Amino acid sequence: MDFDELQKNWQAQPINMPENWQSINAGLTNQWQKHQRSVLRSNIYTTLGFTGAIVNFGWVYRTFHQGHTWFFGGSLLFMSVLLLVYLWVLWQGYALKKNDPTVSSKEYIFKSIKKLQWRRKTITHFGWFYAVLLWAALMLYMQDVTTGGSLAFRIGAPMATTIYIYGLMIVIRKTKQKKQLKNIDLLIADLEKLMVKMED
Repeated sequence: MDFDELQKNWQAQPINMPENWQSINAGLTNQWQKHQRSVLRSNIYTTLGFTGAIVNFGWVYRTFHQGHTWFFGGSLLFMSVLLLVYLWVLWQGYALKKNDPTVSSKEYIFKSIKKLQWRRKTITHFGWFYAVLLWAALMLYMQDVTTGGSLAFRIGAPMATTIYIYGLMIVIRKTKQKKQLKNIDLLIADLEKLMVKMED
């Protein structure tokens, strides 16, 4: 048997699919689309908020840069770049292209799992990375603007900011993040089970 004939025979082999494939596929497609709508809404709100913040940073610098040290402009630039990088990471977790699960099902499932894993990593790792960098940028900013202030102000402002940023991250981790991760893990597990069934 030559290679061409072997290839034709291999391609003609039926794919063993679970009997309830249609209902499984419809249910997972519905869950995936619901997740994607939630991610899209969150990304849009975050993008609008960050855009407003970057515009505000520009206005603050233009209005108040005279008489300040390089900490002032550097911190505003640092925060703007940080927000743009974070937006890029957020949008990487969203599939902009509409995928059709009926075409190349294994590839569709594999790509869906990869997107969900990226989203999970964004929530668990990059959120804290972002918080630390934001805190560092704000500390640079406060180093400049608190110069000449009272000792209580120079200690109190950075302390209040630190408590707010890390307190908010802890609250989000215990509430919203926990729910998001549970939903993502369930969806990943369902997709992986379906992929295993398709390979049997």
